[in-house]
Amino acid sequence: MHYDEGQIEEIETAKEQVLAALEDLRLSIARDIAPSLNNSKANEHLLHGVCGRLKLIRRCIENTFNTFPVDRKTVMTEEERSDLEINLHAFVININGLQDNLAWVYLFEKELSEKVDNGAQGVGLFKRQTQAHLPADLRDYLSKETIKNWHKQYAKDYRDALAHRIPLYVPPFQVTDADMQKYQDIERQIHEKIEAKDFDEVFDIYGKQEAIGKPSLVYAHSTRDLDSFFTHTSSSANNSGR
Repeated sequence: MHYDEGQIEEIETAKEQVLAALEDLRLSIARDIAPSLNNSKANEHLLHGVCGRLKLIRRCIENTFNTFPVDRKTVMTEEERSDLEINLHAFVININGLQDNLAWVYLFEKELSEKVDNGAQGVGLFKRQTQAHLPADLRDYLSKETIKNWHKQYAKDYRDALAHRIPLYVPPFQVTDADMQKYQDIERQIHEKIEAKDFDEVFDIYGKQEAIGKPSLVYAHSTRDLDSFFTHTSSSANNSGR
């Protein structure tokens, strides 16, 4: 389950387009919108909140692709995997924070912040307390099924898991059944060498074990999600004759 040359080119092109769009958006907001605001708190949430988060989101994408290029063939080190997870965590948190900042900008600028039910707890683009004060066209956009599903299944679900449950996790590698058997055989050899106090040999064997497998192209906030994913992809691959 790795990308072919056409897919790699498509992903790289899309990445560059997204990075350019994020920078253009940040500069446009700072140049064209921020000066038009009358409320200082709205201006702060726009410049230091929205623009600040757009900058961080952009950098998270760059860091992710630098750590894990689309055409990478080698398994990540633990340090690389930790860096990748850190950037995924920051990306998810800032995607969600961006939505709150946008809500605050509108509410402060329109002097509606004190009228939101449940106070600050009711502020958020997807919260009904805030949506009650938004323009009708914006409410219609936020109520579209594609947008609601994105928020519920991706943005909010991953943010809530990151903040309150299991943080986003990148598996160290993915293996075939044959790879797993080889991995387990080496694991037994390691235990035998440790029991025999042959520690020099242990480090050599560890190197062989670390060379097994391919980089994993998924991340999740639960190992159960990963089990489901790999069961599904394995079944699909078997059915397709691969």
